[in-house]
Amino acid sequence: MPQKKTIPQQLSSLIRNIEKTSNGQASVNLKMLAETDNPECLFIQISPKEGPYKYGMFLFEIQLGNGYPMNPPVVSCHTSVYHPNIEFDVCLSMLDEWTGDMDLEDIVMGLLFLMQNPQIDDPLNGNFRGDEKYPDFVRKVRKSLKGQLRDSMGQIFERNWHKPENSSTSDSESEMALCSLPSTSTESLDCAEDFGVVAYDPDNLFVEDPTRLASRTINGAINIAIFGLVTVCVSTFIIYKCLKKVL
Repeated sequence: MPQKKTIPQQLSSLIRNIEKTSNGQASVNLKMLAETDNPECLFIQISPKEGPYKYGMFLFEIQLGNGYPMNPPVVSCHTSVYHPNIEFDVCLSMLDEWTGDMDLEDIVMGLLFLMQNPQIDDPLNGNFRGDEKYPDFVRKVRKSLKGQLRDSMGQIFERNWHKPENSSTSDSESEMALCSLPSTSTESLDCAEDFGVVAYDPDNLFVEDPTRLASRTINGAINIAIFGLVTVCVSTFIIYKCLKKVL
């Protein structure tokens, strides 16, 4: 049986591998790591590339005391976030099912999964009742990321929207992406239909309903035809008036 890595070894491995294992969605905050007086404390920044919290940046603290690695660490979030499973403390199921074989990389991947797959049916956060529909949840997440939503205490969530300026994704496409859940989710499809989409493409993005697309195309053609007809009528009337004056 391979020997369990020590905490320094786990941290060194995490710093080396976190970029690759998280697909560029997580990093160790080395500045805060260097400044802290607690050697058993580290800070992780999560920046999801997909899911409801895409374009957000979230800072998590991992406390490794309390007999780690045989006992689970304590994980908290330092970013104000509208999330059913985060209220400073983080409700991460793997911490309740912790085994000594788990390590820091497992925790980071668990946090990333939680940001991409929030459990709205089992909330920890007091902002949630547990019966919220996914489409409503998605809309509120978007508002919270843009600093347009108040929490249960009436405080506005701080703006946390970091969409790259050179991004080719439009706001409407972002809305569609925020609806993403596994394709078996009925609520996910309901949410998608609200934005005119009905299915997933191979990259787990919604594709537009062909019926709605055809309807919009037909309506656009009709509007153009009507505008053209009105233009012809007006032009004919003007020409008629001018000829009448001349004759």
